[in-house]
Amino acid sequence: MTLFIDVDGTICNFLSQYAKFYMRDFGIHVNWNEISDYNLEKNFLKLNKIDKYKYLRNSEFYKDIEFMPKAIDYINLLHKEGHKIYFSTSCVTYESMLAKFDLLQRNFKFFEIEKFLVLNRKNYLYVKDGILIDDSPYVFENSKMPIKICLDWKYNRNVQNVNFRNSDWLEIYTYIQSITY
Repeated sequence: MTLFIDVDGTICNFLSQYAKFYMRDFGIHVNWNEISDYNLEKNFLKLNKIDKYKYLRNSEFYKDIEFMPKAIDYINLLHKEGHKIYFSTSCVTYESMLAKFDLLQRNFKFFEIEKFLVLNRKNYLYVKDGILIDDSPYVFENSKMPIKICLDWKYNRNVQNVNFRNSDWLEIYTYIQSITY
């Protein structure tokens, strides 16, 4: 199978890192587990639509970002088992693109530049044997990808156009095993 895996909110805990930077700058704690709106400026109230990207311009943002538990292990295992892995991500700045590229290169030995897809409209991705793994409610709305896996967060609970909703990478791995063997 061909897997298209999102980075922020799917393999990396983007919201936790964002909340750390916000706390550092404003002294305001935001419980990232309770975020129920995908739009950052609605959760981090001191930021407006333009400022919400300021952390993504910071080269340090992705340096020590936490991965979702076991994401690296299961993605490497899926690759070892013969699945084609592509990382499909949106990047709002050139700096965030370089930082994500570096992050993937450091953590996945199989990673090559050809496996890095920077897309602002991932819902147009289509591969006959494709699996889309993402967290964005907007990506799933019109997606034609045959299999769609949504990593469950409060902000995407009302997404309907998915084959499987899960909360961790063991569940993702087990589901992919169940449909491919």
